[in-house]
Amino acid sequence: MPIGKISLCATPIGNLEDISFRVLRTLKEADLIAAEDTRNSIKLLNHFEIKTPMTAYHEFNKVEKARELIAQCLEGKHIALITDAGTPCISDPGEELVKQAVEQGIPVESLPGAAAFVLALSLSALSTRRFCFEAFLPTEKANKKERQRLLTQLKEEERTILLYEAPHHLRKTLEDLREAFGENRKITLARELTKKYDIHLIDDEIAMGFGRTGKMFACEHAGIEPDMVCIAKGLSSGYYPIAILCITTDIFNAFYADYKEGKSFLHSHTYSGNPLGCRIALEVLKIFKEDSILKTINEKGTYLRNKMEEIFKNKSYIKDIRNIGLIGAIELKNNLLTNVRIGREIYNLALKKGVFVRPIGNSVYFMPPYIITYEEIDKMLQVSKESIEELLKI
Repeated sequence: MPIGKISLCATPIGNLEDISFRVLRTLKEADLIAAEDTRNSIKLLNHFEIKTPMTAYHEFNKVEKARELIAQCLEGKHIALITDAGTPCISDPGEELVKQAVEQGIPVESLPGAAAFVLALSLSALSTRRFCFEAFLPTEKANKKERQRLLTQLKEEERTILLYEAPHHLRKTLEDLREAFGENRKITLARELTKKYDIHLIDDEIAMGFGRTGKMFACEHAGIEPDMVCIAKGLSSGYYPIAILCITTDIFNAFYADYKEGKSFLHSHTYSGNPLGCRIALEVLKIFKEDSILKTINEKGTYLRNKMEEIFKNKSYIKDIRNIGLIGAIELKNNLLTNVRIGREIYNLALKKGVFVRPIGNSVYFMPPYIITYEEIDKMLQVSKESIEELLKI
């Protein structure tokens, strides 16, 4: 019986149109697709109507699973290997499968396609003649000593160095690189090298920006970097109307031109760049930094969450209690009262008792000012409880 083969199939790192015809044909013809994460890869296969069965092959099963796949190849099967995004075996568990295949004399072919570090290098404006690829540095938590050893070693490297890093570790890694290499080393950051849908992500931080959720901006919780960010309200702490649209350099450059070129984006109104609003905004930002406002928000947010649990947990009328930073909500069960706007009625009762809450449907949520005291949080929640139970006649 003739032996099978292994095809290393490069997959898109964002835009699905980057996949090659050869890879698509191979994925359809293979007997089995070994995928790093079948939950992720099924989206790719469904998009291109590929029905080939899949099996999981990843970092945590790579040795044993490779043996199984090699056994299938020895029986004549054709295995296609794909990673979540990019070329298999590049900072990827696929290298173990290739190693075992070569040892067993099984043919291995590599179908060229996207590799994030190659794309980043070509766009970096750094030297591309000689370079070294280090993939991910060990995390401090996993191996601090090895991380420091590699940084010390790389300090003497004269070639262009390419590294991978996760968004939530990026700031720490940049700080470590600056400490190890000094201030004068050039660096290029590359992200979203091919956009999945070629559209821009707009993040509306009008209500949630400037600490409301416990981080400066809500998008930080998701680890995303939007192309445009809308900010207002908290920028002046409500003392003066001011709003800003933050955009990436790429978007700015798309419209930055001489008027004669006909592509400049002109927009202004009476209060554009108002000096009073800008001065207030600068002072607010100064207070955020000097008075550790985010720390205060998180401390009070934790207290708010614990107090909500203490007062409302196990109440028969409560459907859900939720909180993030200094914003919380209690959701009441449906059909407690017929033909009554429950949230609105709770708002009216609480207002008579000196507390302002925000009703939405069957929910009441709290967005107190950052200067609220712990005693005022207690009163806000206690009055809300009394108002709910008064309405429900409990």
